Amino acid sequence: MNILSLNDDALADITSFLSTRDALELSATVRRLHPIAKQHALSVILLDSPQKMRRVCAYLLEDIPGRLTWLRHLRVTIHAFGIEAEYDVERGDYSTATLLANTLERAEGLQHFSLACAEKVLPAEPRIGQALASLPNLQTLELQQTAEGALRVASRQPARLRALVMRQLEYLFTTPQVFTELAPLQNLKSLELWHIDERNTGAVSGPILPALRHLSAIKVCAPMFMFVRAFPNIRALTMRNVCVSPHSTFWQNEPTDCWPRLDELAARPEDFAHWHVACRVQRLRFDSCIQRDADKAATLAHTAVQNTGPAVLQLEASTWAVGRFWSGLARNASRLRFVDLILSDGRSMTNLAVWIANVPQLLGQIELTCLRIRINDLCKRVAPELDSGVPVVTEEAILRDLPTRLATAVPSLRYLALGIGNVVRGEDGVFQAFDGAVSWWIVEFQGTDRRLKPISADIGEDAIMNGVPLWRGTGGAGGMSNR
Repeated sequence: MNILSLNDDALADITSFLSTRDALELSATVRRLHPIAKQHALSVILLDSPQKMRRVCAYLLEDIPGRLTWLRHLRVTIHAFGIEAEYDVERGDYSTATLLANTLERAEGLQHFSLACAEKVLPAEPRIGQALASLPNLQTLELQQTAEGALRVASRQPARLRALVMRQLEYLFTTPQVFTELAPLQNLKSLELWHIDERNTGAVSGPILPALRHLSAIKVCAPMFMFVRAFPNIRALTMRNVCVSPHSTFWQNEPTDCWPRLDELAARPEDFAHWHVACRVQRLRFDSCIQRDADKAATLAHTAVQNTGPAVLQLEASTWAVGRFWSGLARNASRLRFVDLILSDGRSMTNLAVWIANVPQLLGQIELTCLRIRINDLCKRVAPELDSGVPVVTEEAILRDLPTRLATAVPSLRYLALGIGNVVRGEDGVFQAFDGAVSWWIVEFQGTDRRLKPISADIGEDAIMNGVPLWRGTGGAGGMSNR
């Protein structure tokens, strides 16, 4: 079949998998593919050096209808201003700010914009803020290294803005009133705040953004109740490295305000020591690894599960957690129906054989409908010269024996997935993706016998996302992301 015989929509789908460079090269091969491949190549642009900033902006401005009009996502990193880290912001080269303003003023199709060093760039060229406020299709705005000036620019964005990321300079000598400045953005649905402390919130007496649905609080040092009162209607919460200062007025007497319920909650177990989330949560994700049974993180994880009653739990655990953590989870997880587990241990020799021998029986104490276990490849590698006395479990043995052991140990199990591969993490160490094949089975009953029937990964993933057979007795449907 000749690829050129496909319609434009099909060709656009194919080129969407190409990198920018590959799409540009493809656009130069055949006249039929030129506009489609070029449109994709110019839709997402990353500016990460001063030279690239000058070259790409000039290129786009040379042909606005044929080039700039296709721009949808634009990200300008800290490296575009000749610096390597936030502490170098004062020494950045912001001479290209005018060129960036010229580009933004004409980028009418731009939907997502991310700008580093915002507190320096925006004062250097006020037209950038004015251009952002005038863009007719801008939906997501991300401002890095911000303070008062950038915050004011954000507050002047039009009502169509749906998502905002504000990453304040980590060490500020001023205290911008973040909540007050954000009040004009009444249609905002998603907000991500970094490096906010109690001085930035001011006195919160009532809702600031009642339409907000997704809140991310990262490296925040302020009581949770302030965010509950300011954003009372959120349905998804991400909190990471949150705390309450010992010098806070509310250190010993914090109000117990909490959201009535959440669809999604992502946090490190350690964060629950500071923000006491105690409401019904449909999907709970722990963003740091449970290393050992006796770790403080394990105890906090038990408390979090008890206080939130999730139907879905996504977590990463070490093979050294083989007893008290899982038995404690079973005691506190009456609503739990789906466990999505990353099993890893990259810091020491494997204890996988002990985990396989003990944990399936503990999982059987939970009325699980679905279980997905993805084993980090580091977990099963033991150097031959290290005679640890611990039995080494081969990949073949895991894939052959573990599914049957799990299906037998967990009577309520309906869907099972098992994979071995490598974990992909972000810059903050949080799990992002799993690189490896995952096998899926449906558990069938034949009298008193249980049989594992292989199914495609698509069917298994669809079962998770649609949730129809997974949430029996949990009061609603839900899904789980690939994260």
